[in-house]
Amino acid sequence: MIGIQQEIRLRIPAHHILDVHLSTPDWPPDKIQGTYGLVRDYARARELREKIQSGPLHCGFDNLAVPLDESQKHLGRPVRAYDELGRREYVEHISTCVPLSTAGSIVAVGNGNLISNLGILGWTNQDGRHRLLKSAWEEKRIQTGWLYTCLHYDRDKKHAGIERFSFQRGRPEPACDCAWLTSGQPILWDGYVAQTEDLIAETYDIRHVYALRATSGSNEERRVAHRKIQEYMGVWMDVFVNEPMNSASQRLRSAARLPEFQFDRLLDAGEHEALSGDREEQAFIEKRYLQSAVGVNAEGDIFIAQKQGSMKELGLTLSDMGATRGILLDQGGSVGTLYASRKDDMTSEMTAEFILRSRDFRPSRLCILIFELNTDTWHEA
Repeated sequence: MIGIQQEIRLRIPAHHILDVHLSTPDWPPDKIQGTYGLVRDYARARELREKIQSGPLHCGFDNLAVPLDESQKHLGRPVRAYDELGRREYVEHISTCVPLSTAGSIVAVGNGNLISNLGILGWTNQDGRHRLLKSAWEEKRIQTGWLYTCLHYDRDKKHAGIERFSFQRGRPEPACDCAWLTSGQPILWDGYVAQTEDLIAETYDIRHVYALRATSGSNEERRVAHRKIQEYMGVWMDVFVNEPMNSASQRLRSAARLPEFQFDRLLDAGEHEALSGDREEQAFIEKRYLQSAVGVNAEGDIFIAQKQGSMKELGLTLSDMGATRGILLDQGGSVGTLYASRKDDMTSEMTAEFILRSRDFRPSRLCILIFELNTDTWHEA
């Protein structure tokens, strides 16, 4: 991700919003509930392999080979365990939710965290049919009453908000009359900007928190980094079920900052010696990922921020833009924002273009947020 210099800051006033949709896979409920997401760590890969060997799984797998190094407790490579056919391009997502002949304009933001990263989920209510979008492993944490920070849109009141919900009975608690919810890491809450390490219990992929030498350095350094990342993921799987968030965060920080973890070469020796305390810790925070965040204020305005930086930096950006609450939706190569509008009032044809996309952009998405507007302009914050 080094070298990406892209950033957008958009403010969509509430009175310009006609509707907000969450476009999700059109899989049957049993397939959604059986989805295992992206397997990156040894413990989950082994569990998945055992399930595959014991009988058929009721979900589509595009790759059932789970390469494990039993002697090193090492996963050879990530395994994508949900069906690639369930993904759609941005315009395909939009066309399933919005009548393109009547929309004034559309801003669509990818939500790659939904299902594909453990710890993130969504919920939809279509014609009274409730559907919880989650990986199979997420059920463990749901049953503990874990609180998820979720964006929602009330179509009756025409108001967007961010609240915290649990899902122990498959539906949001407290009850919500909205058509959908989608969650992310709470980087901004009533004006408070979370420290990046405060969110470690809600961030399964530690590369989004710390700058680890997984893609730079020698082959041996990268190999060690990958092994330690997988070891951390194993600790995360254990902690997030059995401990409250506060103690889980402390234990995970300790696990992540063991001497065996090698942080990336962000500083040369002289700079490192000049740092101490908080400044030294901040030097190890990952700041190169392209991040995507969405925020709201009391009036229901929507704020979209996409830029390189840490989770804290994204929270500060949303706060500077005028948001009071915000969540992180996505990171890395799947970050993008598409804008679509009609050419004129006499035709239903729409033109669509990305106003931001990462350098290694993956346009085929599992889920996206669609902001349907009554205008062909927005405000750059």
